[in-house]
Amino acid sequence: MSHLVEAPTIGRAWLEIAAHIMAQGSPATYDGRPILEVAQVTLEVAHPDPDDELIARNADPERLAWMLSMASFAVVATEGSAVLGFAIGFDPGTGYDSENYRWWSDRADDFVYLDRIVVAEEARGRRVGSALYDRLEGQARARGAVVAEVNVDPPNEPSLAFHAGRGYVEHGRRGEPGQVVSMVRLDL
Repeated sequence: MSHLVEAPTIGRAWLEIAAHIMAQGSPATYDGRPILEVAQVTLEVAHPDPDDELIARNADPERLAWMLSMASFAVVATEGSAVLGFAIGFDPGTGYDSENYRWWSDRADDFVYLDRIVVAEEARGRRVGSALYDRLEGQARARGAVVAEVNVDPPNEPSLAFHAGRGYVEHGRRGEPGQVVSMVRLDL
């Protein structure tokens, strides 16, 4: 039986499919990597624009689909049909290939790694990021911690202040001059 996804845009359809896979997907492997899969999904996209803003702004659609197949956390913030933001996180032990994720995986096994959080420009200042973090931290409580990275060279001052204000503590730094990140952790 096919699951029907009706969405106004390709980006919104992608997010709806991701939510469906997270809720209904069955564990499997692809190319030696753990994934979640569903048998069949039918898409009905009202405005199928190949230059969809959400997809273009955040990553290659195939890579995002691959990431979501391994994610332990994926949430979308919406208002009506507008996507305000989303977040993707991973438990330890997946085949995810991020160097920052691997850094944490080499040091701990009690975390959810926040890979990305995206808040639409028009939604900034409306606490969308805080709401996504609240949800992630609530879900991660059973694991013990949330880990992430924040740019320090060049500095992302708003993100540094945001993470410090939530109690995240630096556990190291990675990168070369001009691309250095602070590896932060919040014990729950």
